[in-house]
Amino acid sequence: MKNLLTPLALALSLVACRATPPAADWVEHEFTAPSESVMWEVVRRSLRRMEFPTGAGMDRTGLKAESGWKSRPSPFKDQGFRSRAVVEIDPIGRQTFQVRARVQRQTNEALVNPGDLRYAQWTWEEDDTESARILVQHMRTFLDTDLSPGDD
Repeated sequence: MKNLLTPLALALSLVACRATPPAADWVEHEFTAPSESVMWEVVRRSLRRMEFPTGAGMDRTGLKAESGWKSRPSPFKDQGFRSRAVVEIDPIGRQTFQVRARVQRQTNEALVNPGDLRYAQWTWEEDDTESARILVQHMRTFLDTDLSPGDD
């Protein structure tokens, strides 16, 4: 009986490791923006540009944006995934903001109907730092673009 419990305990510990999110892998950048409102709008537009759903997780007063899940189903096990972005804004000066971004990722481990999200069995993966870098680059692009009328 004792010999059976050891492999079972090991298997359960491996499952538990994948059931919790891994440590956050933040991408940080310091921005200069005319106001907190402008910085918030830049974050919101950058999330939408990358097709992250925005809504309930957007905390304007707390300066934290957590998108909804963006799902990419696949008919094959381990190839379907979903991701969501988390952005935190920290005002560090009058027009200076420290922005931290991460993109969390989960993979669908379902064997039966992996393309149908109703049957998905999500497991955590490491953060998608490449997507977080792209998200921050979108923010940089929005802030570096001069949108003044009359300038060509």
